[in-house]
Amino acid sequence: MTEKEIQKQYDHLDQQETSDENFKVIQQLYTTSQKLHYKEGITRGAYTLANYYINKSDYQKATDFNEEAKKLAEKLGDTGALFAVHNNKSRIYAAQGLEAESFKENHLSITSARQIKDPDLRHYTISIAYQNIAGNYESFKKPQDSVLLYLKKSLGETEQMGDGKKWYLKKYDMIIFLNISIGNFYTGIHTPPRLDLAEPYYLKALGYQKTHPEVFKISDIQVLSSAGRFYVEKGDYKKAIELSQGALELEKKKKNPRERMIAYANLANAYEKLKDVAQQAKYTGLYAGLSDSLSVVAKKSLDNSSQQLVSVEKNTYSQTTSNIIWAAAGLLLLTAIAAYIFQRRSSKKLHKNYEALIKKIHSEKDKKVYTNNSSEIKRPSFSNIPDETVSVLLSKLEKFENTEKYLKKGIDLSSLAHQMDTNPKYLSEVIKQHKGKNFNSYINGLKIDYITRKLYENPQYRLYKISHLAELCGFSSRDVFASTFKKETGVSPSYTISQLNNEKMN
Repeated sequence: MTEKEIQKQYDHLDQQETSDENFKVIQQLYTTSQKLHYKEGITRGAYTLANYYINKSDYQKATDFNEEAKKLAEKLGDTGALFAVHNNKSRIYAAQGLEAESFKENHLSITSARQIKDPDLRHYTISIAYQNIAGNYESFKKPQDSVLLYLKKSLGETEQMGDGKKWYLKKYDMIIFLNISIGNFYTGIHTPPRLDLAEPYYLKALGYQKTHPEVFKISDIQVLSSAGRFYVEKGDYKKAIELSQGALELEKKKKNPRERMIAYANLANAYEKLKDVAQQAKYTGLYAGLSDSLSVVAKKSLDNSSQQLVSVEKNTYSQTTSNIIWAAAGLLLLTAIAAYIFQRRSSKKLHKNYEALIKKIHSEKDKKVYTNNSSEIKRPSFSNIPDETVSVLLSKLEKFENTEKYLKKGIDLSSLAHQMDTNPKYLSEVIKQHKGKNFNSYINGLKIDYITRKLYENPQYRLYKISHLAELCGFSSRDVFASTFKKETGVSPSYTISQLNNEKMN
């Protein structure tokens, strides 16, 4: 393969969907360029591979490839490649919470982009830089107007691009993405949320499915999962399910775990509102499992790459204009922004629920929650159960709660009534009137209280798989446990474990 053929292949891939198959081709082009000692091909392959690994949350590999690309780009005076390097580096720093370093790389990327001679490429790269600045403003909790400002500046740059064949796909792919991003801003960042301002942007993005299908397919998963999230917020749950299921069908072929996780969350929330417990449990379990997996991969990668990045010497980057055109691979550079916007509101709500859970554990520690004091019994006037019987049953329930027999699988109203020498009707009414729950909710509440205390008090429990925790407290499956845990506490088991571990480290 010649150098010209390598560049032609890269150019061709720029017009294709982002996929694992295309990633393999880029790896081959990168390897072939190394064998030929073709520096431009190595540079282009290195920053593209770095970008790919950023989106996979593998920051160690991203750092390695990006540093290689930086050294070569400086020697070549390749302004477009330097833009890509600074852009990648800004995103890696942002993922590590290094605000000053990330914003510095943002501004260096814009400086490089403005020196690109080709006007369409210049508008395109500046648009990407503005998007990353918007993402950083959101990530580092800067004023929300700044986020919107840079998203709209990005859209303005993109709209200045021509409609020629070379840039057609990139231009409209970017426009679709920016409409989704602005919709996400009004839904998840703006205080208060402005769903009325958000919906036109989602509808415009969805409209490209009919008017520009060849472009829409590049970012179809992101559009469907984002719009699905919006319609959950709006309360159109059937529409949310339709869009999110569509995203999952596409994800089976394209393999985008982050978007799959968003779709799972959409479906769990929508089915919860529709009171479909079985489907809610299914998607809550799928979400929890995938969230655990992605968190482990991301944390490991961040830990490995952080020290290497911070120790890199400061460099003065070449500003020489390059004749070699750099083209980014569609949304490959941009998915981090969607993640910022999607998770903001959910994270606030989750943390509030988590704090309430910890407060509850603290308040119940070292004191009895239940009482058998007959003077405190508040029995409805229509009840035909004698006061003495009620008092006896409450006393037996207290003993039952202290023996942890509620952890046994398959416990039901009839068997517990038999153990307490009473009839199911009496026991059910006492639980309902004095515990404020039906029998199943009462038992599930005891199980979840038990496991949350164990997670809080004993770090060993945080090392167990979710399926093992489910078994320990007597649930029939991981999915049922995860769904019940979230219903009782407002947060998932994996989120609770993550927060407890973070507090321990801090």
